Amino acid sequence: MTLDDLRVFVAVCRAGSLSAVARDLGRTQSAVSQHIRRLEKRTGTELLERHARGVVPTEAGRILQAAAADGIAGLDGALRRVGELVRGDGGSVRITTGATTVRHFMSEAVVGFRRRHPQVSLEFQTENSSRSCFDALAADDLDLAWITIGRPVRGIEQRPVMELPWVLAVCADDPLAARPRIDPADLTGIRHIRLPESSASRAHLDAAFAESGIRIR
Repeated sequence: MTLDDLRVFVAVCRAGSLSAVARDLGRTQSAVSQHIRRLEKRTGTELLERHARGVVPTEAGRILQAAAADGIAGLDGALRRVGELVRGDGGSVRITTGATTVRHFMSEAVVGFRRRHPQVSLEFQTENSSRSCFDALAADDLDLAWITIGRPVRGIEQRPVMELPWVLAVCADDPLAARPRIDPADLTGIRHIRLPESSASRAHLDAAFAESGIRIR
């Protein structure tokens, strides 16, 4: 039993004629009959009753016709959507990240993506931590997460997209502001506004400080 068998069977039930379906499909009536015989062999019962003016489905045939018609319609819809995805004509891409990331780092990419794929929708879900993003990916709620890369996470592939430098921001009257360059040791005495404890950026910065032997308040 094949999908083509079911398509032909549904078409015959609707047309009430083997010969009419054969003409529509550009096949012989014998070829159409072979599809029906395969289904009857698979189900172990007659699916069509022959009459002088054509054919009608038996009780078993009506059951199979209803199920096949619904299934074929759903499958055709799914195949159409898959084709749209393959061609880039439709579908959606679901992304999770922080609102700041979308505003400062992804705006140009979003504009470019929409120009290249106008029929594809972009859906953003805001999360407040990388852990929350990973949980959403693991739950299969989303396709991609834009995060600050940290330690490896089992079952998640992480790919670097861009690198950003660390920038020291100080008040204009701070002694460090007037210096043409500073060394890591010069950071020991600064009063540091720390990033949230659970953030990957803080873990990166703390690791960099520790590697340089720097302890800050």
